[in-house]
Amino acid sequence: MRDNSVTGMNGILDKEEKISVQGHPGLSLNGTIPGEQPGYFRMNNVIASARGYRFGCLSTNKDELDKPEVQSFLNSFQLK
Repeated sequence: MRDNSVTGMNGILDKEEKISVQGHPGLSLNGTIPGEQPGYFRMNNVIASARGYRFGCLSTNKDELDKPEVQSFLNSFQLK
């Protein structure tokens, strides 16, 4: 799931961190999408029961991904 998240965007993984979302295991990924106008992503991949969830944010400004509103967005998902 991690590799598909990154290669599906032609991205380069910069950082990966194990996380837990509502008690479910997952990975937080940060990376770069190279190009004339580079892009940056922050994405969570979570396994819950028999499902895999992927949610994240893309930006052309890397600093945007560290803002509290992005973390609030990522924390807003409710897995059931």
